[in-house]
Amino acid sequence: AKYKLSKRNVIQFDIQNEYDNVHGGFLLALADAAASGAADTYGYDNATMTVSANFLRPARITDEYLSVVAVVQHAGKRTVVAEVSIARPNGEVAFKSTYTMAVFETRIGE
Repeated sequence: AKYKLSKRNVIQFDIQNEYDNVHGGFLLALADAAASGAADTYGYDNATMTVSANFLRPARITDEYLSVVAVVQHAGKRTVVAEVSIARPNGEVAFKSTYTMAVFETRIGE
C-alpha cells in the first residue's frame, strides 16, 4: 500500500529570498519534513539518505499557503522512497522531489 501525507503550510514573510519569493532552502526543508512524515506511517525511525529536487517555478511570498503532498512509492525493509510535490494555491506545482529515507530497526517512540 502507498501512504500519503498531505498538509498546508502558511507562508511567513521571514522565509523570502532576495527576489521576494519563498526561499528554496525552505521548500527543501518543508519537503524533507513531508517525506519523513510519509515514511513515519510505517512506524519506524527514519532519516534522509538522498534527495533529488526540482525547483519548477517560484513560490510567491504573497501566496496564502503552500500545499505539500508526500506519497510513498516504495517501502522496503531498509528504505522508503517518497515523492513530494509543493503547489501554490492556484494549483501550480512549484517544487517536486524524490527522497530516499533510511529505515531504522527502532520503532518511533522507543
